Formats: sequence, C-alpha cells, structure tokens
Amino acid sequence: MIPSTVAFLCAFLLSAFVPHVVAHGFLKSVTIGGKDYPAWDADVDPYADPIPARVTRKVPDDGPVINLKDASVVCNVGGDKGAGLVAKATAGSQISFTMNRWPDDHLGPVTHYMTKCTNGDCKSFDPTGASWFKVDAAGLKNGVWATTNLIKNGLTDTMTIPSDLQSGQYLIRHELIALHSSDAAQVYPECIQVEVTGGGNKYPSGSALTTIPQVYTNFKTPDIWADGFNSFTIPGPAPAFGSSSSGANNAPPSSSVDPSPSVSPSSSSHAIPQSASSATPSKSNASSHASQTGTCRGHKARRALHHAAFGMKRHH
Repeated sequence: MIPSTVAFLCAFLLSAFVPHVVAHGFLKSVTIGGKDYPAWDADVDPYADPIPARVTRKVPDDGPVINLKDASVVCNVGGDKGAGLVAKATAGSQISFTMNRWPDDHLGPVTHYMTKCTNGDCKSFDPTGASWFKVDAAGLKNGVWATTNLIKNGLTDTMTIPSDLQSGQYLIRHELIALHSSDAAQVYPECIQVEVTGGGNKYPSGSALTTIPQVYTNFKTPDIWADGFNSFTIPGPAPAFGSSSSGANNAPPSSSVDPSPSVSPSSSSHAIPQSASSATPSKSNASSHASQTGTCRGHKARRALHHAAFGMKRHH
C-alpha cells in the first residue's frame, strides 16, 4: 500500500512540471537610457509586415541552445546577423532586461557579457570569435538561484555599464543557464546592440577576456537536485570591472585570450535582489525539495518527463 501511495505522490508531483515543457522564454523588452525598447518577439515579429527593427538580435523561438560547442551559443541561432537599431547608453548607466516568461523550475545563473563591435557598427558586426568580458554574474546565493530572483523581480534583471569603459558600439550578451537537467545545461543567450557614450579609456585585456563557446570548455552540468548540493561555480572569467577595475586597461579589444579563464564565484555582485531566500517555496520548488529529501527519489524520472518532447521540438 505504501509503495503505491509513494508512486501516486511522485506522479502528482511530476505532473506539476508538464506545463513548462513548451514554455521557456526570451526577452520581452530592454530599458536603455530610460527608454523602453521592445525586444525581438519570435512569436510575432517574423510575421509582421514590415518586419520591425529591434535593438535585440533575432532568436528563433523560446528554446535553449543545448550544444555548448556550437557557434549559436554566442547570440542564439541566427544571432550572428545584426539587428536594425543601436540604442544609446551612457557609461555608468543601468540597463534592464525583462523576460516575457521564465519557468520557476529552470534554475540557474544569470550573466551579462560585453564585446566591442570592432568594425564600429553593431548592425553589421559578426561576433563569431569575438573576445568578451563579463560585466556581472549571479548564481546560487543563500540557497536561492538568480533565476528565482529574476522571477520575483518581475522577470527583470539589471546590469550597470562600467563607468570607465571606452565609448563605442557594443554587443551586450544576456545569458540565462537552466540547470534542471544534469544531462545537459540549457543556455538562453540574447544579444543587444548599444552605443556607449561618455565613457573612459579602459577596455579589459588578458585573462579578463574570453571567447564563446570556449568559455564552456571545462564546464560540467551539475546535478542540482542531488542531496547536499549547495554551491555552483559560474562559467567564465571574473567580472572585468570590479571595485578596483582589475583586468581593465587602456588597450583596445585583444585577440589574445586566455584559453582557461578564471571563474567567478557564486557570490559575484549582481543587480538582482538577493533577499528572497526566506520566501515560501513555489509548488515546483516544493516538489523538487520532496525528491531531494527521499520522499520521492525520482528526479531522473522527473527530468525524463520534463524532456519528453525533446526529440520533437528544439525547445523542450
């Protein structure tokens, strides 16, 4: 009788995840210089006449990039092509990124990178092989993931452009990594075109720079549902512009990149509020907890259910 009860409980908990199978997310809007810019809407914009110009590069859908060795992990599939607009942003100002949605069980870090459009025009800049520097990153802090805080903050995340960064046109790379399946991390990258004005004379060099997808070379997807899991190392180098502006100098973008960049700690500073650790867990978080504590040790089955449509759709 008891086994059947446990099986029923497991089935009930697993069913809570089914609605998320085809509902991931992409950027809805970006706020730059106090102005709201609609992001590329993969559900609407491809069918508009005329097709709208955006500051965000195109994404094909709300699904992830799974192959971390593929060039599409840079700015998503088709993101090597420029967008029609470039937004102006003052050095030292904040940029806010708002998602259209995000599943609360797709736990992981939120990271922002930048690279200079070396041809001077982001609308025609191909970032393949470009050198990127990390602006900020948030992972797991006090048991709360950055993506959880993203949801609690109205699906909005904020970064600050370094105040002493060189002026010029840049791609900003907004990255969410979902770690709910230990079989393969899901990366959700999007790139935004901005022109930084009023900047200083610094640009990162050396180990502060990395290339993408090489940044994931030594990255292994952790099992975040395992008993005792409590720490996570965010892929990539440390943020280039810290309180001491370490890693930044007067050099222009360099093609010399440390192939084994240092990694940033999970306690890296980030604009997402970190005060949600005492919040009541959501339904999906509660079911995740149940599988960790031994009541339902079926997290592998839950992953399988999560990804039942993987072979049918790119975004599972």
